[in-house]
Amino acid sequence: MVDGQELIRSFLEHSPFGRLTGLSLREIGDDRAVLAMPFDEKLATAGTTIHGGAISTLLDTAATAAAWATSFEAMPTRWGTASLSVNFLRGADGQDLVAEAVVVRRGRSLCYCTAEARDDRGPMATAIVTYALA
Repeated sequence: MVDGQELIRSFLEHSPFGRLTGLSLREIGDDRAVLAMPFDEKLATAGTTIHGGAISTLLDTAATAAAWATSFEAMPTRWGTASLSVNFLRGADGQDLVAEAVVVRRGRSLCYCTAEARDDRGPMATAIVTYALA
């Protein structure tokens, strides 16, 4: 058996892009993950407004973690985001962000996830993510 939760923990600790964006795993459980991204001026698009690409990265990576948050009979050989749709509810301005993602349905090779990013004021973006994992 392969422990997907342990794999995602290791991935986030060693991912150069994850380190660049400051992503950290707060919680992980069956089909669920919570990630944090601290505010950094390098993630801003103008002033202290966080770039939509950084927010999308947080949502996508949270969904990736949720998709891996299970046990596998053997190590998957193919994986990656197949589709990402983000809805921005409002801007995020100079605050740390947290995203929670859950697997809504797990198929043979695709995981369908939802994710929500929030700051101290509440939700600011949502996503639907289809993650290929086979």
